[in-house]
Amino acid sequence: MTDTNLRGLRVGDASTALDIQGREVVEPKDWRLKAIDPATIKNARRAARMSGLRIGAWVARAINQAASSELSVEGGIPISNCERQSVQELRDQLTLLEAKVDRDSHQTEQRIREVQDAIKTITFSMLRSFEDRKNSIPQSPLAST
Repeated sequence: MTDTNLRGLRVGDASTALDIQGREVVEPKDWRLKAIDPATIKNARRAARMSGLRIGAWVARAINQAASSELSVEGGIPISNCERQSVQELRDQLTLLEAKVDRDSHQTEQRIREVQDAIKTITFSMLRSFEDRKNSIPQSPLAST
């Protein structure tokens, strides 16, 4: 098997891989990466040789390392760095909304206390007024007997 050509890099060592949910799937024995420049191929071959790996194993390891840095698991679901950033932005927005709700709740509770105090004041005022009217009305002489 030829590992490289001028147009791409042939990876022939890996026959299984993991899908996005981490399940093992069978891959074709030969997999060709196209449009890789000769300098990159040369560097990959040299790095593979220096690490003691065959080119296919080295490329598979390099791809997995790159994928691991781009993908991670959030709540059991693989997500990319871009998605992680979106998730973080949503968490930040949620934190801001929670703070606003807390602030608004505090203000609402304060206003409710003010309304309750006003209702108490009005109620006492009405009771006093009712008592004053009741005391100012002359009692009938018949009511005492």
